[in-house]
Amino acid sequence: MLPKLDYKPELEMPTVKMGSKYGEWVVPEGMIGKDSVCYLAGAGEDISFDVMLAEKYGCEVHIFDPTPKAKKHFNDLAEEVEKGNNMTLPHDDSYAYQISKENFAQISYHDIGIWKNDEMVRFYQPSNENHVSHSILNLQKTESYFEARVERMDTIMKRLGHNSVQLLKLDIEGAEYEVINYLLDENIAIDVLCVEFDEVYHPLDGEYPIRINKAVQRLRKQGYAIVYADDYCNLTFIKR
Repeated sequence: MLPKLDYKPELEMPTVKMGSKYGEWVVPEGMIGKDSVCYLAGAGEDISFDVMLAEKYGCEVHIFDPTPKAKKHFNDLAEEVEKGNNMTLPHDDSYAYQISKENFAQISYHDIGIWKNDEMVRFYQPSNENHVSHSILNLQKTESYFEARVERMDTIMKRLGHNSVQLLKLDIEGAEYEVINYLLDENIAIDVLCVEFDEVYHPLDGEYPIRINKAVQRLRKQGYAIVYADDYCNLTFIKR
């Protein structure tokens, strides 16, 4: 029998929703501050969460996404911020980014992916060419792809001079399983971990609930607790 994917918070604590309706994530209050380092893997054309982290906390934000459309979106926003304009989202013109130049300077964009190895990999395009997110696992079973550099967290942290990362977001189209296993194998502790399990939307086969549940249970066994969960397998964990 397949496990149910009906996760509930295990710890009661104040949380805050950040980002647009499409790009929203939930983080616990009091665990992110000005001195925090945030790694956000998977950007697409909605970095509202990323921008709000920098604007609310003034913290160091690093975005990782090798997708050309994602990089262009970031560069377009950077130009508008420099001009003092509030740019809207491509898919939702009711939402406009709002961030000061000072806090936008806290955001860095890296056109690489986070993965379990340092190597070049294929990123397969979505079945709808108007969509942005590409997948190493080829969740949507397409043939077209581009190749890009991916790196391990420890490689990235060493290059950027970080001894720890307070928040990690993984919205990486199925690659989250391997990255989670790598993080746990290497004992790279993250204070706040936000994960979207993308097979809910594009399952490779009927056993996707087993893969998701296995990842969640392994995180629990190694000291992570769920503090937020929605109906679409967007989960926020904290390290106990």
